[in-house]
Amino acid sequence: MKKIMTVVGARPQIIKSAAISRCIQNAYATSLNEVVLHTGQHYSDQLSALHYNQMGLRQPDVILSPAVHDSAVKRMADMTSKIADCISDHKPDIVLVYGDTDSTLAAALAANMMGVKIAHVEAGLRSHRSDMPEERNRILTDQVSDYLFAPTAQATRQLQYELRDRQVTIVQSGDVMLDNALYYKAHAQKPVELTALSEPFVLFTAHRAATMDDRATFMQMLACVEELLKHSNVVWPMHPRAHAQLERYLGADQAKEWLNQTHLFCIEPIGYLDTLWCLAHASLVCTDSGGLQKEAAFFGKPVLILRDETEWNELVENGIAVLIGTNSNLLKNALLQLSQTDGSVITSLFGSGQAADIICQTLIGKTAS
Repeated sequence: MKKIMTVVGARPQIIKSAAISRCIQNAYATSLNEVVLHTGQHYSDQLSALHYNQMGLRQPDVILSPAVHDSAVKRMADMTSKIADCISDHKPDIVLVYGDTDSTLAAALAANMMGVKIAHVEAGLRSHRSDMPEERNRILTDQVSDYLFAPTAQATRQLQYELRDRQVTIVQSGDVMLDNALYYKAHAQKPVELTALSEPFVLFTAHRAATMDDRATFMQMLACVEELLKHSNVVWPMHPRAHAQLERYLGADQAKEWLNQTHLFCIEPIGYLDTLWCLAHASLVCTDSGGLQKEAAFFGKPVLILRDETEWNELVENGIAVLIGTNSNLLKNALLQLSQTDGSVITSLFGSGQAADIICQTLIGKTAS
């Protein structure tokens, strides 16, 4: 039996990990023993515990205390050191990481330095923006990983090119989030805060530093919301960072007035099952999130991306999504050209919902059927 240490640190990673944890429990419990480590990077009832409870997941075996440092370098060093201690204690055969957060890179570095094999789920994605922390994290993680599970053909080709001189296992597994969407969609639930909501509505989310931390960009993003409100209700599960910046840039009184606009439903962060309900019923998704772009497509919904680039280029190339940055004029034009997504396109891009099984079979040394 192989021992897997799954490392998560942020909401999307918890959700992604659910697919593989479920697969291990249901089909590979005699072959894979999983220990789950939460780095504490984003641990809170709203951003982490909510998802464990709502999705029926067991709590992590280890939850680290988040490092309190002003320096990103010191935070990374502290996290890497703590993860290394856990690797030493639990002695996994493979450290399994997801995506592109600081937790992803810290775990990969710790495992690499300790001679433990690394499996990277959602490998090979590139936005080609060297100034993005996520881009740095995903590239460096891919460089030290032994098993690379690419969600798409484009990601697979990227890895084959970058790692052509290394002996590594590259597998086009499909996307574990499609596994989850298919499994959990029957359990989707309407958030209680949206009792008075009528359709149609736009699901809007924003949380990235590039969207939040510059006043001019943030104000342009608010203009995009105001433009959407001319056409539809807007549901915005507001990330704590966005709420803080709203008050910072507008002042407390004006921020309160802005939030009280007609047809605007600003609510607390919601769980995965609530998000699935919103995706299923929204007419459109507007987001700066990498994951939500793709999940919207799983539900056949068109997407406006509040960025100038995306790591999911397939969405743009296939007319599923439009890059608008935070430009409300581009948003207006994009509203005229978006259409619902053909489900067969999604299957051809992201697999058939069996990614977790392919990953598990690869890790135990079998050839996925």
